[in-house]
Amino acid sequence: VTVFLGDSSPRAEWRISVRNGDAETTIHEVTFPAVALRATLGVSGVDDAVAFPMLDGIVIRDPGETFAVGEGLVATYPADLSLQMACLWDPSAGLYLAVHDGTGNTKTLGYARVDMDGTPAALLLVRHAAPARAGSDPTPNYPVILGPFAGDWYDACQHYRSWAISQRWTPPPLAQRFDLPPWWKTGVPVATAVAYGDDGNPLLPPQTVPDRAREYGRWLGLPVTVLLFGWEKHGAWTGPDYFPPQGGSATFQSATAALAGAGDHLYTYMSGSTWRLGRRELPEFDGRAAFEAHGRALAAQDCNGAVLMDAFYASIGWPTARMCPGTEGWSAVVVDAVKEAARLGVDAVSIDEFPIGATYPCYAGHHDHLPGA
Repeated sequence: VTVFLGDSSPRAEWRISVRNGDAETTIHEVTFPAVALRATLGVSGVDDAVAFPMLDGIVIRDPGETFAVGEGLVATYPADLSLQMACLWDPSAGLYLAVHDGTGNTKTLGYARVDMDGTPAALLLVRHAAPARAGSDPTPNYPVILGPFAGDWYDACQHYRSWAISQRWTPPPLAQRFDLPPWWKTGVPVATAVAYGDDGNPLLPPQTVPDRAREYGRWLGLPVTVLLFGWEKHGAWTGPDYFPPQGGSATFQSATAALAGAGDHLYTYMSGSTWRLGRRELPEFDGRAAFEAHGRALAAQDCNGAVLMDAFYASIGWPTARMCPGTEGWSAVVVDAVKEAARLGVDAVSIDEFPIGATYPCYAGHHDHLPGA
């Protein structure tokens, strides 16, 4: 363990390098650091608080009353966590923990109430995922920042922001971005529409969308962006085999041209990590043959070499394989689908994920990454 404390900050950089020492042993993750504090930061826990970056971020007031011993919060970055930071504070002082990893390695942050030799305590920790290589020495190539701060969650976020804005994945302010069209930057009303229902019956098929958009536009006095669902070849949520759209490419392209001619836009969702094998609501749809022919080699695998199937989707009757974004082949599938949508006149595509930003290890030995990454 190496700790560096500079002259300009009260917060230290912590690094760890683990020596395995056994060529047959695989270390899958490293927990570092695990910081235990007294259960209440001051005289009373009533004014204590914890900030945890789950999704948009949550603040738990008086966490000692919220969580019993053994309870807490745990989540993964990049996935359910929007930041690599957490903090605890009361009106007098706080503890700041952040991971300065600019390359997006998978890690877990946790906060829990624990028992330390009969005394309740608060625990903050980070677990760093490691590639599944027997005999390897896991060495995260980034520091964990740990130390005191003054203020509340907002002040802690300013410390994190000062690091984050210098990372390559942080875009400039919206007004300064040149990779987005003006109509998106200025803000647009979005009208949601479903082209075809699960039974295949038309609800608002593409050829009717331009007139409906103009109707909304007249009410609002603004151009309208239509977020269209249920246009896909086999029905909604059946990617990546999207094309040709229901009703045909020519009809779809005519609709997008009419929207553009009126100053309106079309927007849709596509998945970035799933191959749908079936949907309970669409008994005619079966994506297994296409998956076996084109998807299996690109799918993520568990540590036993089996295709990684999504448990949530299975629970709702949507059997789904998780695809490996570490393969050039799967990246090409996603990019080609977006390009075809653009060719047909779609103005914006959101790479949709559920759970949000799903992150999972892949152990496929034939993929272009280390097993377990």
